[in-house]
Amino acid sequence: STRTPMGQAASVETDPSVHDNSNNGPSEDPQPQQEDIGGGGGGAEAPSQPPTSTIPSPPSPEADIDIDAITLEYSNPSMGPHNTKISYTISAKEYPEETKLLLEQTRVNDTITLMGYLALLMKEDWKEVQKVRDAYDPRERLSCGATITHLRFNCRRHNNDKDNDTIATLELRDLRKFHLEGYYLSHYEDIIVKRGTRHEEKPFSELQIKAK
Repeated sequence: STRTPMGQAASVETDPSVHDNSNNGPSEDPQPQQEDIGGGGGGAEAPSQPPTSTIPSPPSPEADIDIDAITLEYSNPSMGPHNTKISYTISAKEYPEETKLLLEQTRVNDTITLMGYLALLMKEDWKEVQKVRDAYDPRERLSCGATITHLRFNCRRHNNDKDNDTIATLELRDLRKFHLEGYYLSHYEDIIVKRGTRHEEKPFSELQIKAK
């Protein structure tokens, strides 16, 4: 199984609309193979400079949100009990400039920056969130069985009371449902996978242990 393009305190966004119930029988554990987050080619070196046309930095209230950690999770439900979830997590604080570029230079469904989309999730502005979601039709991508990727951000939003920040995990569930584009996407995925903390969950192995 190959890793498809990257393109919860409590989870802010859930999406029960799509469930892959197919079961192709036993298979080997998925070993993610790097591909471009936005759906293009493989991982790339960081560009020496931004493209001529850049996306402006998002205004407040986006600026009041701090990203603490970022996680990529890969799974393949079509493998049934043999499905293995593999995730990689990095501290965004260790890569401040790279994280800033990712959030400000990435567009979600050609309507809003990634930082702006996270701000909508943090505010629970579901009407605007739905507008962004409706701007892209994922049916063609969803019709193909593939590794499913989730992108999670552990965030804090600063309130007037500094001792009472809002903490949440903002999530883009199943990146097949999003069209992500930006010149820095594939490089940031390289950072997460190559330098992040890897976690693996094997439900099938746990079932075997319980059976004994």
